[in-house]
Amino acid sequence: MAWKTRAMAIVCVPCRRRGGHFVPTSELVLASLDGTEQRHPVFQMAELARSPRTVRELRRRGVEEILVAVDDLAVSRSWIRSSGAASVAELWSDLSSSLTEVMGGGPIPCRVALWSRLTAEEGCDYESQVAHLADRCRVDTYPADRALHLAFGSEIAKRRRFERATGRGDDEETMRRRAADQVANYAAQGKLLRAWGLGAYLAWTSEETVLMSAADPDFATLVLNDTYGAVRSEEQKPWDAFPPDFSALREELRLYSDDLRRTPGAVRPELAGALLAAVAQLLGRGTQDLAARQIRAFNRVLSGGRANQERAEELLEEVLRAPLRPGWETEQTVKKLFCQLASRYTDAEADAEYVRHMGIVHDLGLRLPEGAREHAALALTGSLSLAPEGAWHPFLSDIDVMPLFSTPPATDLLTAVRAAYAATPRPPWLYLNEGAKQGLAGLTHDPAQGLFAADRLHRLTHTEYSKLSRLVAPMRHVGGSPAVYTDFVNAHRRQRRVRAQHTNEGSGVG
Repeated sequence: MAWKTRAMAIVCVPCRRRGGHFVPTSELVLASLDGTEQRHPVFQMAELARSPRTVRELRRRGVEEILVAVDDLAVSRSWIRSSGAASVAELWSDLSSSLTEVMGGGPIPCRVALWSRLTAEEGCDYESQVAHLADRCRVDTYPADRALHLAFGSEIAKRRRFERATGRGDDEETMRRRAADQVANYAAQGKLLRAWGLGAYLAWTSEETVLMSAADPDFATLVLNDTYGAVRSEEQKPWDAFPPDFSALREELRLYSDDLRRTPGAVRPELAGALLAAVAQLLGRGTQDLAARQIRAFNRVLSGGRANQERAEELLEEVLRAPLRPGWETEQTVKKLFCQLASRYTDAEADAEYVRHMGIVHDLGLRLPEGAREHAALALTGSLSLAPEGAWHPFLSDIDVMPLFSTPPATDLLTAVRAAYAATPRPPWLYLNEGAKQGLAGLTHDPAQGLFAADRLHRLTHTEYSKLSRLVAPMRHVGGSPAVYTDFVNAHRRQRRVRAQHTNEGSGVG
C-alpha cells in the first residue's frame, strides 16, 4: 500500500513508573516524567478515528488504512529503564493484540506495527538521523534550528525536575543526552514521514506536532486539526465540571486522583468520580448547597474513623465560609477535603501512620552525612508539622522537610543532602519532599539557591517570598545544624520587617 493512502500515529510503548525508572508493560497504561499514570492515549485515538468528522477528513485525503506505530526504538535509546525490565519484544505478542483490539472495528481498517520494523522495511538508517539531530540540539550554532533548541530546553527542564524528585544521581551530561535524543526522535520521525509521502497524521497533542515539525516545518500540513489527546472520555467528565477559574486546582486534583489508585484506604474508582463531581459543584455558583449535602451524605456512609469524618466536616465548613473565588487558602482546603473523602482511615491507622511519618523524618536527619550536618538544617513544614491535629492525612499528605542553608550550598553539599532524602526508606505511596520545587507554584529557580538560603531572602520575588512565608509559619527544626536553622529564622524575620516597612511606605502609612 502506498504511503499516501495511509494515515499514521506513533505512540509510546505502554509503561509504568517504578521509582526512578520506567518499565515497559503489556497493560495499556502510560506513565510520564511528572509522576502521573493514566490510561494509554490509544483509547482516545480509537474514539477520534471512529468519529464521523475524522472519517470524512481521512477519506477526503484518500486514506485507506490507519497505521499505529509503537515507538520501540526510543525505549533503548532514551528511556530511564531498570535492568530487569521486560523488553518490548517479549511483550509484543500481548501488546499488539491489545492495541489491535482497541483500534479495531472502525470504518477505516487499522494496523499496528513496531516503529523499528517500519524503518527497517523502508531501508533507512534511522538511528543516524536521530544522532545527527541530537547533535544539532546540543550545539547552538544553526540559526535555522531555533525550534529544536526551544524543544531541547523544555525537555531538559523536565528531566532536571525528574532528577530532583527521584534523586537518581544522573549527571548533567546524561540528562542533556537523553533530552536531546528525545527531541531528535520526534523531529526525525516528522521529517521521515514527510519524505515517505504519508497521507495524514493523527497527533496526540499540539505539542507533539510542534516537536515533529522541528526539523521539517511542512510536516504540520499532514496533521489533522483534531488531536486525540483532546477527546473527552467518560472517565474525564468530572473534570469538565470544575469552573474555569479553578483550572489550577483541577490539575492538582488530577495528580491526587492518580495517586489515589495506589493509596491505602482509597474508595472505589466510581465513588472517587462522584466525589470529584461533588467537589466541583461545591465551587460552582448555585450548586454549592446541593454539593454540601452530597458531601455530608458521603462522609456519613463511607468507612472511616471519627477523626477522618470530623476532619472532612471541618474542611467542608471552611470551604462554605470562604469567598467563592480562586486563592491559595481556598484551593488548599478543597484539595484536603477531597483527600479526606476519597481515602478513608480509622483512628488506629492514623495513630500508626503518624508514628511512621515521624520515624521517617527522624531517619532522614540521621542519614545526613557528618559534614553536611554542620552546614545544613532540616525543617519540617506542611500539614505533618501540625499533626496529628489539623487537616493532616495519614495516606495522602506528603512529608515536607525543607533543607535550609546560610548561603547557597556548593554542589557537593547539595548532592549529599539530596542523597539523604533519596536513601530514606518509605512506602511507595508516601512522598518525601523538600517543601518547594522548581517549576511549581511559580518558582523559576532551584529553591536551594534562593528560597532556602538565608543570605538570599532579600532577592526573592513577591511570589517566592509568599511561598516561603507559608512554609515558614508552621516549620520546626528536625535535623542538621541548629545554628543554621536559627540563622535562617532570623533572616526571615528581618526580611518580613523590611517588606512590611516598604508596604507601609508605599501605601502612605507613617
